[in-house]
Amino acid sequence: MPTGNTAALLPSYTLKVTAFRNKKSQMNNFIANTFAEILGIIHLAAISCLGLAVWIYFENRKLGYGVFSEIEPAPFFLVIVAIFVCYIIFFGILSTFVAININIQKLVTHFENVKSNP
Repeated sequence: MPTGNTAALLPSYTLKVTAFRNKKSQMNNFIANTFAEILGIIHLAAISCLGLAVWIYFENRKLGYGVFSEIEPAPFFLVIVAIFVCYIIFFGILSTFVAININIQKLVTHFENVKSNP
């Protein structure tokens, strides 16, 4: 147990550290939530772009001209599936990290509440 002048400084130091942790936690929470929203938008854009590519492919094949008119169906769909699998792996990992971060933030908040209100 601290004695003398050190004992008087501890409550002030504890308040400063707690305030810093709260600001840091708020910033982490803001960044995680913002990144989660951006990932949601990227998911919609990626699915839309892949769907649009398939639609353009079929339209070009039907009309007989355009960018995709001379590409055979099997390689085209293999490329689409490969892009989709790579997308799922990469953005799935990022989404998992964001979800873990958000859940950890909730746990920290819960434990701080339990600690302050026994």
